[in-house]
This record gives sequence, structure tokens and C-alpha cells, in this order.
Amino acid sequence: MAGEIPFELEHLIGLSTKSTESYVVHPVEKSKVVYSVGSTLVFGDLKDPHNQTLLSSHDSPITTIRVAPKGSRIFTAESATGGQRKLIVWDWTSRKQIAQLAGLQGEVLSASFSPDDRFLVAGDEKGMLCVWDLQTLHVCAYVRFDRPCENVCWGLVGELRRMPSYTFATCSASSVKVHLFDYDVRSLQYQISSTHPMAVPSTGLKRHFRGGFITEDGRELIVGTEAGEIIVFNMENRVFRHAINVGANGIVSAVFCNTESDGRVTILAGAGDGRIHRICGRDTVWEVQAQIAMDGAVISIGKCSLTGDGDEYIAATAAGMVYNIDGSLKRRSPLSYAHRTSVTSVAFPSDSMRSERCVTGSADGLVRVWDLSDYSIKCTCRVRMRGVAGPVEIGAVKAVVFLEDANQIVAAYGSGSIVVFDASSGDEIFKIPEAHRNGATTLCCTDSFLVSGGVDGAVRVWTRKSFSFVAQFTDHSRSIERVFTDVAAANLVHSIGADRVMVTYDLSRERKTHTHMLTVGGAFTSGSQRSDHETEIYTAAADGSIGIWDIDIPDIVKVI
Repeated sequence: MAGEIPFELEHLIGLSTKSTESYVVHPVEKSKVVYSVGSTLVFGDLKDPHNQTLLSSHDSPITTIRVAPKGSRIFTAESATGGQRKLIVWDWTSRKQIAQLAGLQGEVLSASFSPDDRFLVAGDEKGMLCVWDLQTLHVCAYVRFDRPCENVCWGLVGELRRMPSYTFATCSASSVKVHLFDYDVRSLQYQISSTHPMAVPSTGLKRHFRGGFITEDGRELIVGTEAGEIIVFNMENRVFRHAINVGANGIVSAVFCNTESDGRVTILAGAGDGRIHRICGRDTVWEVQAQIAMDGAVISIGKCSLTGDGDEYIAATAAGMVYNIDGSLKRRSPLSYAHRTSVTSVAFPSDSMRSERCVTGSADGLVRVWDLSDYSIKCTCRVRMRGVAGPVEIGAVKAVVFLEDANQIVAAYGSGSIVVFDASSGDEIFKIPEAHRNGATTLCCTDSFLVSGGVDGAVRVWTRKSFSFVAQFTDHSRSIERVFTDVAAANLVHSIGADRVMVTYDLSRERKTHTHMLTVGGAFTSGSQRSDHETEIYTAAADGSIGIWDIDIPDIVKVI
């Protein structure tokens, strides 16, 4: 439409994915990463947080990300409910979509590029496995398993000829197989020429596999399991060799580190209990040399290059944390933060055009102050109680306001409390324990007053200097969804309730001045006011409609 001003997403802070191996370090440009936030694919730079590219070709949350070994291509797959799932191949340099692949109907559980970036193999939840030739972008081979393929990884490329041979291994529940992938001169295309099962112990090997790789020399397949083991197979003889009990809650990610001078292999394995283990060995002799704890289950580990010491890695966790760790597991440095639960409120200072800080609240009761110059956390605010070690349960943060002139943050909680924090240290300054019965829902501030609304339908006024109670308005019969100050008259405050009533109050006279009621449609869910000369109030309703109101006209002006 003419006159529309499009909104463009500028930056994403944090990591929200819980999918394993979905935070990937680029294998060549080792300070660059690729990850997902919902359906958005993010290209990030660990050395420059402002260098970020956002792509949004997916319609549903991205669950799988793989980067080709030479770094030329990226593969992403999404989780969809309607059976139609996008499988996309991207070009790393141009950041553009190359193609959408066909061949799989179920959710992708495993994927891997061949060492020369020529082929991509992926398996889905329905047991189908496809191999695509990335030169033609068509399926050149497929296999159907009785059970879903949980892990797939490529081995060495065969003799260097025009049409080299390949090997890849697949792991499904209780079954590990090696597949030879060769060029067939009769059909003039690549196909799976033979499949060989791995020999397992006579008692069986009933495991669900997660993450793994074939060592650089092609001798061993190393995979993690849901039982918390690292399983070692010999590729040449195709036989099980050893199982190492490592961590609780399963092995989620494993990465090859190096080969020692004596031929032993060193790996890092991340577990669901939040620990990363350094494991070294060969064949049937292995040892856990070190371990380090992360905040949240480890979902991905990748080799990076940030400090130049040659032995450093990036570890991402389900708690939204990203760490830089050294190979000896003696050091961990946080690189990126995120809320562990849903972000429920965001606030900027009133003079937000100049401020480089903002504040967020989340469902677990945490309030964080962010520095937007480098997207780091300045402080974390937690409610504490005397005599109780650690934070206390106070409910979700329902609203926050940032009083930059006083360097204070005020947060309203689902428990009904209102708490004031120091915006530099995060320390609690003042607390109103029962500001609203059944929960506080919204906040706003004037130069002199703090105004709150709650589930009890009350609008309450407090002084900003001492946070003492001043006045109460009870014109609403249901929860207050939003309170906000008038952009033209600082003494006026508007309240919007779930009872479909909007009330305007004059704080200087402590009285109601206007009442507006929505007679049809859904209940109010939020509202705001234009900041230009029009000063109209816009309300959002549960039925998806937007109402436009003039404070001096009783009836609604327009419904969108």
C-alpha cells in the first residue's frame, strides 16, 4: 500500500534454539557462525556482534543446520505441521538461497555434506534417506530404513579421479551401517553400490544415536548415544570396538579435535547435563582427561579461531548461552547471552533515541539490562529474600519501566509484587510486596508518579520518590491490560482493560476524566498512542481488530 513504512528486523540477541548441532561455526572463516532463531537464519560474527545477516525464507522453526566442509554451502531444514517442509541450500558468499530440495516428507533428523561439498545426505523421521548431487540439485540415491536415521556422516573420499568413490555411515536405533557410494557407468550417475552392517556385541547394541563423525584418517566412526556413551566402531573391519560411559542425559554433540603424535584421537563431547568432556584414545583404550560445566544442556560444539591459539572451540547451550572454551577445558568465556525462558516485556528509557541501554523481563522472573553498543548484559536483576540463599520464586515479569534519570528499573510480577532495582548493579532497592491481588500486569511512569495495573482491575498510583501509595481507581471490572501516559498532557494516564473499557485519569486531580467502551468485538489486549500531532489512541483486541479512538469523542473513530 502507498505510504506504508516497512519494518525491517535489524538485530537478534541471544540463542533460542533447542535443536542439537544447530549453532554451527564456519569451517573456513572460523570466527563466523550460522544459527537459527525461530524461522530466521542468522549469519553472525563472533568478533563483531554488529556484523549480522538475517534471512527469512523458512515458514516454520529451523531444526537442522549444516555447513559444508569447505564452507561453500549451507543446508537448513524446518519443522512444519502440514507435511510440507522446506529444505533449503544456501550460498555462503552471497547469503542467497540456491534451491529448495525435494525428496523427504518427514522432519529431518540427520544431515551431512560430503568432504568435497559435492553431495548432501539427509534422513528423516519416516526412515527415508536421500542423497542429493549439489551440482544438479536432484536426488541421485535414496534408501528407506525400518527406523529413522538418527545420525549420518561421511568418510574419506576415494582415489582422486574424475568420479571418486565415497563412503558414509548411518546410525538408527540398534543399527549402524556403512554405505559405499560410487559412480555407475551404466546409469551414468552416482548410486549406493553396497551397504554393510556393523558387527555389534552378541548382546546387541540397542541405542539411540546423537552426533558423531568419522576420524580424519577414516579408521573409526565415533558417535554419541542417548545413554551418555561414546561408541567407537572400526570402519575397515566394520565392527564395534568400545563404549565409553561419559555423561548423564545423553551425548548431544561430539567434535574431532586432533590426532596426537602417538596416533591417539582427541575429541570433545557435550552432554545433556551441561558438561563437556575431553576424551582421548584409540581403538579399545580411551580415557576422559578433563571436563567443564556449562549453563544448560550442550547443543553444539565447533572449532573456532578467536584468540589465535589454535585450540579453541565454541559451545552453545539450550539455556541460550554461547561460550568460548579452550581444548584443555581449563577456560570458558561467555560470548553471548539470552533469557532461559520467554521474554515477556521490553522497555527503553524515555529518551530512547540517545540511550544505548534497554531492559527486558522474562517468564522466570529475571530482569536484564542490555548494552546495545555490543549487545552484552550490563547486569541481571533478581528478587531476593533475607535469610534465603539465591533468588526466590516471584512469578513472571509482566512489565518493566526504565527510569534512566534515576538509574532505576521498576518491574511488575505475576505474584503481585512491584520491585525497584538499581540499573547499574541489579541490586534490589525497594519492594511493594502486594501491589495487586492475583498479580500485577502493567506499569507506566510520569515525572512524579508510578502507575500500575493488575489482574484485580485496579489502577494504583505511587510516588516515584518514595514509592508510597497515593491513589486507587477501580473503574474496571477485569484485568488491566495496559496503562500509559498521554503524549500531550503529562498529568493524564490511560488504562485499557480486558472488560473492553478504556479510562483516562487526571493524576493531578486524582479523578477520572473520560471513559470509552468497545461495544462489539473482542476484549482489549493492549493499546498505545500516536506521538505526532494527531495523538489518537490505538487499541488491539482479542479478535485481531485494531481500534482508533479520539479522547474527546465517546465512540470509536475507526476499526481496522
